[in-house]
Amino acid sequence: MNSPITDLITLRQSRSVADLIRLSSDDLKAILRNDYLQAEQSHIIKLITTLVSLAGKRDGAGLLFDAIFESKPFAIRLSAKGLLTVTIKDQIVCSNNPPGEEMLIPGRWLHFCKAQLDEWESREAAKQKQAEAEAANTAQRKELVSHQEMILTIMEDV
Repeated sequence: MNSPITDLITLRQSRSVADLIRLSSDDLKAILRNDYLQAEQSHIIKLITTLVSLAGKRDGAGLLFDAIFESKPFAIRLSAKGLLTVTIKDQIVCSNNPPGEEMLIPGRWLHFCKAQLDEWESREAAKQKQAEAEAANTAQRKELVSHQEMILTIMEDV
């Protein structure tokens, strides 16, 4: 069974350029919106917003976007209002703005998003494991010091 990302890319590849050229602007917008809605239903949009929310940097001014994830020439921007824009070389490949005119152009960039999120989660899991190991070591050292102090106290009393 294919992943939802692979399914979306396969669907896009099944559409010939000649067929797409013959479509009216409204028909093309409907296809792009349908692709977005399918990605939303398959949790792909959630994957993208999670990536930018967790791995992206915060826009200090917060004027346009609250979080930005960039890996040139790829960028994801997410506003506090949940407005999402994904660009590759200044070409918008995903957007939910304005509402009702959402669009998504499926491509390999979706696999890139998934890989980046997986990588971020792996790094965070390693950091968590390291923090837990350090906490365990600290607890062991404290216990050892406590035992040493107890032994010294006993020896002083003798």
